[in-house]
Amino acid sequence: MIVDAHVHLLRHEGYDHQLARAARAADIGKMALMGGPKQYDYASNADVLAAAERHPDLFVPFAWFRLGRDYAAMVDEYHSRGFHGLYFALPQSNYDDKEFYLVYAAAGRLGMPSIFELGLLPNSGRDHLHNVCCSTMRPIALDTIARAFPELVLIGSRMGNPWYEEACEVARCNTNVYLGLSGTTLRKKGPEFFRQLLWWGDDGGTYNGTARGLPAWKKVLFASNVHAKHLAAVRKDYERLMAALDLDVDTCADIFARNAIRALALEY
Repeated sequence: MIVDAHVHLLRHEGYDHQLARAARAADIGKMALMGGPKQYDYASNADVLAAAERHPDLFVPFAWFRLGRDYAAMVDEYHSRGFHGLYFALPQSNYDDKEFYLVYAAAGRLGMPSIFELGLLPNSGRDHLHNVCCSTMRPIALDTIARAFPELVLIGSRMGNPWYEEACEVARCNTNVYLGLSGTTLRKKGPEFFRQLLWWGDDGGTYNGTARGLPAWKKVLFASNVHAKHLAAVRKDYERLMAALDLDVDTCADIFARNAIRALALEY
């Protein structure tokens, strides 16, 4: 069984059913489902919640929160409506802008894990109309947030592409930061690249013994972030990487499901 920590609902008729069929075929038992910016053809929060109601055993709904536009009080509203967590993308300023601290405080208080889009996004062709600036989504901002809100669980997407080292070091130094491995990285980078990035054990790689945390591979979540028709291919990409790195059975089970169950506070 697999837990997918990053899935977008598209604004296509019946797409949730297509996604559910593809998930069953790929042995995916839970999906963190979210909408997002319209220019990428993502569905609304209301559509995400409706899809989760139609497929309650599969979809775990996350609300897209527009940092810099939505009010902090909306976190409580989303929680009361049944959203499990929050999804952040395209903030109006850097993620660690103190303007957003009330949002993070509310999410931490309510136990809502938060998924942060990191790094570069594809150009939708309409981004010039929306003032898209990917530099506001650098991984280093999660370090500031994680230290300020230790009760908040942060999941960074796509391992920070192209700021991989920055993202991995933030995860290494903060027990409440996890990374989804999605996007093109699985295919364009070889196993040695990941071996060098995810090098530390449960001592955090320190010499003085003061840091304690999770080993690197317990910080990595299966996350597809693709169209439903590509889910099976993404699973194969993960399996190829695990085989090339000679990861043991327990570590593979962690990546496929157990890490996400812990990070996202799922009941399974």
